[in-house]
Parts: sequence; structure tokens; C-alpha cells
Amino acid sequence: MTKSSIDKLGDSLRLSLTDENLEKLDHYRRSFSPFYLEVVDKLRTILGVAVSGRPAKTTISICEKLFRSPMRLSQMADISGCRIVVPDMAAQIQVVDEIEHDKLILARFEGASLEDEKLIELLDKEFVFEMKENLKNEIRSMMSTIDDIKEIL
Repeated sequence: MTKSSIDKLGDSLRLSLTDENLEKLDHYRRSFSPFYLEVVDKLRTILGVAVSGRPAKTTISICEKLFRSPMRLSQMADISGCRIVVPDMAAQIQVVDEIEHDKLILARFEGASLEDEKLIELLDKEFVFEMKENLKNEIRSMMSTIDDIKEIL
């Protein structure tokens, strides 16, 4: 599907949830699954980390997001996604360093097209955002622990 046809599908879905539109959307969202599986495989085999996630957002979730947001369907960055699971902050920092050093394992994909590169860029942004959120949560947790210790003392 071209970017233009994906955006037209999104516009059509906003107007009418016909069987034809939902079938096209299902085909589009499922097109992310092979890429997701390859990313998960590379992360597991190259970095040796646990990975969780979903190969594709549900059609209902995609439609709901289209209804509540003016975004174009081709710009929806979270149709497919994965999360790297690490035991602690030190492991997280090490994984981030390995990915940044190697400009993500995704560079090792054979025959990556321009569209793949765009997906890689989106996933990279999502990954960085997720890592920043994890870091903020870890810092909040540490601050809470420090406050608890101060109260005891």
C-alpha cells in the first residue's frame, strides 16, 4: 500500500466502518507482523534480552485512535511495537548503549527498503521515549525510597 492509499483508508474509516474498509485495515495492520517478528528475533538473539509486545494493534484500537485524533493513518507509529525487558537500571543503560553503539540491530536487516527505514526510525523514537519513561519512573522510585529512609532516621 502507498502512503496515500493508507491515508485514504484512514479517512474512509472515519466516515464509515464498512466491511471493505475494515478488511483493508486488517490487511494493513497485519503487514507489520513480519517486521515485528524480525525485530524481536534480532533483539533476542543479538542482545540476548527478553522482549514483550504485540505484532499488531487491534482494528478497534486503530479506529478509536483515528476517531479521537486528527492524525493520518500513515503517521500512526504504534501499530506494532515491542518492549525490552531488563532486570534493573544498569542493564537498561547497557542495552541502550549497545543499541546506540550499533545504531540498533535493525541496521543489520537484509534488504531494508525506504519504508523499512521509516519504520525503524519510528521504532527508534518509540524506544527512546520508552527508555526515558522507564528512567523517570526509576528515579521517582529512588526518590521515594530516599524519603522513606529520611523519615526513619
